[in-house]
Amino acid sequence: MVNFEDGSETEPNLGPSAFTEEGEVVDPTADILELVGKDALPVLQDLSARVASILEGRRISVLTPEDGRKTVPWLRGSEEVFVGIEDQPITVKEALFFEGL
Repeated sequence: MVNFEDGSETEPNLGPSAFTEEGEVVDPTADILELVGKDALPVLQDLSARVASILEGRRISVLTPEDGRKTVPWLRGSEEVFVGIEDQPITVKEALFFEGL
Protein backbone atom coordinates (compact mmCIF):
# COMPACT_ATOMS: atom_id res chain seq x y z
CA MET A 1 0.00 0.00 0.00
CA VAL A 2 1.22 3.48 -0.82
CA ASN A 3 0.17 6.54 1.22
CA PHE A 4 0.58 9.87 -0.55
CA GLU A 5 1.24 13.27 1.01
CA ASP A 6 -2.30 14.45 0.24
CA GLY A 7 -3.70 11.61 2.36
CA SER A 8 -4.81 9.45 -0.57
CA GLU A 9 -3.67 5.88 -0.80
CA THR A 10 -3.47 3.05 -3.27
CA GLU A 11 -3.42 -0.70 -2.74
CA PRO A 12 -1.48 -3.31 -4.72
CA ASN A 13 -3.27 -4.59 -7.80
CA LEU A 14 -3.03 -8.21 -8.88
CA GLY A 15 -3.95 -7.39 -12.45
CA PRO A 16 -1.58 -6.49 -15.24
CA SER A 17 0.81 -3.73 -14.27
CA ALA A 18 2.51 -2.84 -17.55
CA PHE A 19 0.77 -1.57 -20.67
CA THR A 20 1.84 -0.31 -24.08
CA GLU A 21 0.98 3.22 -25.20
CA GLU A 22 -1.98 1.67 -27.04
CA GLY A 23 -3.28 0.17 -23.77
CA GLU A 24 -2.33 -3.45 -24.51
CA VAL A 25 -1.03 -5.61 -21.65
CA VAL A 26 2.74 -6.16 -21.74
CA ASP A 27 3.94 -9.74 -21.24
CA PRO A 28 5.72 -9.66 -17.84
CA THR A 29 8.45 -12.10 -18.89
CA ALA A 30 9.20 -10.13 -22.05
CA ASP A 31 9.23 -6.89 -20.05
CA ILE A 32 11.66 -8.29 -17.47
CA LEU A 33 13.80 -9.79 -20.24
CA GLU A 34 14.07 -6.35 -21.83
CA LEU A 35 14.97 -4.74 -18.49
CA VAL A 36 17.57 -7.21 -17.20
CA GLY A 37 18.73 -9.09 -20.30
CA LYS A 38 18.65 -12.75 -21.24
CA ASP A 39 21.51 -13.71 -18.89
CA ALA A 40 19.77 -12.37 -15.78
CA LEU A 41 16.32 -13.84 -16.52
CA PRO A 42 17.23 -17.43 -15.48
CA VAL A 43 18.72 -16.05 -12.24
CA LEU A 44 15.43 -14.29 -11.44
CA GLN A 45 13.41 -17.39 -12.37
CA ASP A 46 15.59 -19.52 -10.09
CA LEU A 47 15.15 -17.01 -7.27
CA SER A 48 11.39 -17.08 -7.78
CA ALA A 49 11.38 -20.90 -7.61
CA ARG A 50 13.49 -20.82 -4.44
CA VAL A 51 11.14 -18.33 -2.75
CA ALA A 52 8.14 -20.49 -3.73
CA SER A 53 9.88 -23.56 -2.33
CA ILE A 54 10.55 -21.83 0.99
CA LEU A 55 6.92 -20.70 1.25
CA GLU A 56 5.59 -24.14 0.34
CA GLY A 57 7.95 -25.65 2.94
CA ARG A 58 6.06 -23.56 5.50
CA ARG A 59 2.69 -24.75 4.15
CA ILE A 60 1.96 -21.57 2.19
CA SER A 61 0.63 -22.47 -1.24
CA VAL A 62 1.96 -20.59 -4.23
CA LEU A 63 -0.35 -20.42 -7.22
CA THR A 64 1.10 -20.53 -10.69
CA PRO A 65 -0.38 -18.22 -13.33
CA GLU A 66 -1.95 -21.33 -14.88
CA ASP A 67 -3.63 -22.21 -11.56
CA GLY A 68 -5.06 -18.69 -11.31
CA ARG A 69 -6.65 -18.93 -14.76
CA LYS A 70 -8.52 -22.16 -13.99
CA THR A 71 -12.24 -21.78 -13.46
CA VAL A 72 -14.21 -22.82 -10.40
CA PRO A 73 -17.30 -24.31 -12.10
CA TRP A 74 -19.59 -24.03 -9.10
CA LEU A 75 -18.86 -20.31 -8.64
CA ARG A 76 -20.59 -17.99 -11.10
CA GLY A 77 -20.60 -14.27 -11.71
CA SER A 78 -23.77 -12.38 -10.84
CA GLU A 79 -24.99 -8.95 -9.76
CA GLU A 80 -24.48 -10.04 -6.14
CA VAL A 81 -20.72 -10.62 -6.39
CA PHE A 82 -17.84 -8.28 -7.21
CA VAL A 83 -16.27 -10.52 -9.88
CA GLY A 84 -17.09 -12.42 -12.98
CA ILE A 85 -19.46 -12.10 -15.88
CA GLU A 86 -23.14 -12.81 -15.31
CA ASP A 87 -23.66 -16.59 -15.07
CA GLN A 88 -20.09 -17.41 -16.21
CA PRO A 89 -17.58 -19.42 -14.11
CA ILE A 90 -15.20 -17.41 -11.94
CA THR A 91 -11.45 -18.08 -12.06
CA VAL A 92 -9.41 -19.14 -9.05
CA LYS A 93 -7.63 -15.76 -9.09
CA GLU A 94 -10.95 -13.88 -9.19
CA ALA A 95 -12.33 -15.99 -6.33
CA LEU A 96 -9.32 -15.56 -4.06
CA PHE A 97 -8.17 -12.05 -4.90
CA PHE A 98 -11.24 -10.05 -5.86
CA GLU A 99 -11.38 -6.28 -5.51
CA GLY A 100 -14.54 -4.73 -4.12
CA LEU A 101 -15.93 -1.28 -4.73
